[in-house]
Amino acid sequence: MKNIFEVSSLLVNLNSLIDQNVYLKDIWIQGEVTDYKGPAYSGHKYFSIKDENNMIRCVFFKYAHIGSDDFSDGDKIL
Repeated sequence: MKNIFEVSSLLVNLNSLIDQNVYLKDIWIQGEVTDYKGPAYSGHKYFSIKDENNMIRCVFFKYAHIGSDDFSDGDKIL
């Protein structure tokens, strides 16, 4: 049987799981940048971070990266 959630309900459940797990409260993710095409018109940066087995799609919001170094595909980031 499929578990069907409304978006809000899913997020409440996921947030609860994260809040209960001490290892997920303050995490950093490292990997290799891929699929980065430069800042979008909005100023946000859309890219993915990957390792040998998996990939996570990411967004770096304009207000969060002011003054930060730029990056490109193949860069290792944290």
